[in-house]
Amino acid sequence: MTPTRIAAFAGAIVGVAAMASATVQPNTYEIRVSNIVSPGTPSTTVEVWADWDSELFYAFAAAEWNLRGDMTGDFSGPASAFTDPGQEGGTPMVGDVMDIVTGQLQFPTGGLLADTADSILIWSGTWSTTDFTARTVDLATETSQYSLYLNEAGLSSDVTSTVIEAAGQIQVIPAPASLALLGLGGMAAARRRR
Repeated sequence: MTPTRIAAFAGAIVGVAAMASATVQPNTYEIRVSNIVSPGTPSTTVEVWADWDSELFYAFAAAEWNLRGDMTGDFSGPASAFTDPGQEGGTPMVGDVMDIVTGQLQFPTGGLLADTADSILIWSGTWSTTDFTARTVDLATETSQYSLYLNEAGLSSDVTSTVIEAAGQIQVIPAPASLALLGLGGMAAARRRR
C-alpha cells in the first residue's frame, strides 16, 4: 500500500469514528441565569437543568450534587424541582449550595410516571448581592451521583462517570446612572485637556 492510500484509509477510519462519537450525547447539566444583576435588580433566579441521551435512556432519575459559586453573593430559597420524598434543595454556604438531592420516581404499578422531558428542570434558587462592583460570578456543578432510568419499568443506571459538569455565569453591573456619570466625567476630562 502506498503512503497516500494508507493516509486516505486512516483518514476514513478517523472520519467514521468521529461520526460515531458525534451521535453520543453526554449526560450533563445546564445552568440558566434569568437576568443581569444591578442595584435596580439585585437578585437573579438560577436554574439547573439535567440533560441526558434520550436515545439511550428513558428519563432522568436522580442526582446528588453541589452548586459552586463564590463569596460575593448569597443563595436563598434553594429547592428541588421535584416533590418526591427525600428531596433536598441544598444548604447555602458562603456563595455555594451544598448537598443538593434531586430526583423523580418511575413506578408504573403505582401509577407514578417520570417526566421524560430532555432537558428537565431539576433545581432553582435565588442569588442576590449588595456589592455591585462590575464582575462575573462563575457557577459550576460538582456531582457525586447521577442516575438515569433505563426503561418504563423503573430500572435505573448510575452514569456518574459519564457526567460532564456545567458552568454558568452571573453578570453583575453597577447602576446604569453611575455608568452614565462615569462617561460624562470622562468626556469632561477630555475637554479640559484640549
